Amino acid sequence: MAWASDAHAQTTPRTTIPLLDNWRTVADDKNQQAFAGFEQPNFKDQSWQTVAVPHNWDAYEGYRRQRHGNRHGYAWYRKTFATPASQKDARYFLFLKAWVPMPRCG
Repeated sequence: MAWASDAHAQTTPRTTIPLLDNWRTVADDKNQQAFAGFEQPNFKDQSWQTVAVPHNWDAYEGYRRQRHGNRHGYAWYRKTFATPASQKDARYFLFLKAWVPMPRCG
């Protein structure tokens, strides 16, 4: 049996915006509130490290790594990107893959 419907027909090609590069990130080993409000658009993150994702914070070296192994603590990631001008009835999807909880996305 075939179903025909124009209700959700795609009239323009889908646009994909790659989001792997130019993320801003910072970590703190103990203070979960060190960067409270980081999800706000005007939050100042200029001093944060710029990375590509996937990324992890285990790339620190020296005595600390020998003694403690992988890094434990908290990390914050931010990404700003532009979307095409919105169109009437347009739908936008944001797909994120992460193995850690992401409580704030703004």
